[in-house]
Amino acid sequence: MEYITSRSELPRTLEEMRDELRFNMWKRRLWPYQELVKGDVLYWYETQSTNIVWKTRIAELDRFSYQNKRQAEKRIRNMADFDMRQPYFQKAPAKGYCVVWKVEPLQKLNLPKPDGVKFPQQGWLRIDDRIAKDWLGTPRERKPMKPPAADAFDKRMLKIYEDAKNIGYVASRFRQKILRDGGLAAAKQWLRPSSKVTSGFQSLFDYDRFDLSVEAVALEVPWRELFTAEELATAEARLRQFGYFDPLRSKPSPSTQLSPDELPNEDQFPEGAKTQITVSAYERDPKARSSCIQHFGAVCYVCGFDFEKKYGIIGRGFINVHHLAPFAARSGLRLTDPKTDLRPVCPNCHSMLHRSTPPIPIATLKQIIRKVDG
Repeated sequence: MEYITSRSELPRTLEEMRDELRFNMWKRRLWPYQELVKGDVLYWYETQSTNIVWKTRIAELDRFSYQNKRQAEKRIRNMADFDMRQPYFQKAPAKGYCVVWKVEPLQKLNLPKPDGVKFPQQGWLRIDDRIAKDWLGTPRERKPMKPPAADAFDKRMLKIYEDAKNIGYVASRFRQKILRDGGLAAAKQWLRPSSKVTSGFQSLFDYDRFDLSVEAVALEVPWRELFTAEELATAEARLRQFGYFDPLRSKPSPSTQLSPDELPNEDQFPEGAKTQITVSAYERDPKARSSCIQHFGAVCYVCGFDFEKKYGIIGRGFINVHHLAPFAARSGLRLTDPKTDLRPVCPNCHSMLHRSTPPIPIATLKQIIRKVDG
């Protein structure tokens, strides 16, 4: 896209224009904060001379919300050093939204502002056909149209948000990114091999609804045609890691399977005989367990039971830790993230989670409890 932005006075040399850091800070999220992207063309209007004096292209850009000036200062300095004593920064809102960028100069200009063109107070103007003709004197440089499939994919991505909301998961940040960056651009960013699994993907695991994940949608026909082989491989690998393609993923455990406390309906029971049992044992890292409890607390993630509150000091720190992706469903050594792979649960809820193979999703068990409790 093309825009005109204004400053009271602008650099005269190409080097100064390239080196200078620019930023805007607003109390509200104004449209430039949402629309500007790297590669956009910026014309620079100098209010003192009432001329457009530079044509540039955005070379670097960052946008963020901030809660205080100190936070904003640190984020701006990530791009380049600047003088925080400058009047604009000092007078900017104490909290709000900031967009910061650097430009690559393309052309030095001297284009007087036409009569009848009013420049908005916020200092930004979208270039439409009239502005392009009357002020720039050239046909407007139009942004290429998105292919129809990309337009349809935007709608498909927003449908993910609506469907997830229907099961109780409101993915507000997901929706914001789709509206800001476009569905295809956002999906490609999430499917980079170097990117981490998102918190939204993890939440869909809890709901057992990976069909609502970007990964699953990217593999659908016709959307898969929009992605590279590498992106599709990343999507498939993530879903396979969590058993999405396993035909037995929803198969309940046999009803005859007994927990140690379940007994058949008989009057007497022979016990005490030695029996040799072969099992698969999976090594667990106690540091991962400790980190999980430190992050979530020693309170059941499902029902909220706190052993210390119920039993006093002997219950302090007592809790089970549940692996969201069962070891038995995966082979070999794997890395465990205590925040995304583990949840603290009480023994009762832990047993209930494992009443099916694979385990019942945590969100499902929570819904069962709420329904029973009325």
